[in-house]
Amino acid sequence: SRLSPDLKLFTGDTEFLFSQTYDLIDRVEEKYGIKVERLYSDLTPEEQERSYGKALWARDPDQCCNLRKVEPLRRKLATLDAWMTAVRRDQTASRAAIRKIDWDAKFNLLKI
Repeated sequence: SRLSPDLKLFTGDTEFLFSQTYDLIDRVEEKYGIKVERLYSDLTPEEQERSYGKALWARDPDQCCNLRKVEPLRRKLATLDAWMTAVRRDQTASRAAIRKIDWDAKFNLLKI
C-alpha cells in the first residue's frame, strides 16, 4: 500500500501510552513509509509531577488531559486549515449527531 508523500499524520503522545500503541505507530511508519508526528506536552512527565504532584491523572484528570492531550493538539491544529479524525458515534449522543464534514468551533477549523 502507498500513501501520498505529502500526507501528514500526527498523534498525541502523552508519554503514558501502552507499549502496543507505540508498536502500532512504528508498524504504520514502516508499512507505509511515512513518519507519524508525535505531539507532546510542554512538560515532561517529571516536570509535570514536580509542578502538579504525583498521579495528576487520578486527582484531576481534566487538568492532566489538558496538559498532555488538549494543548499539544491545539498547538498543532492552529497551523492547519482542516483536519481529519475518527470519532466513535456510539460513545455519546452528541457524538452520534456529528456530521462527516463540519466546522470545529473548538479549534476553529474544518473537521472531517
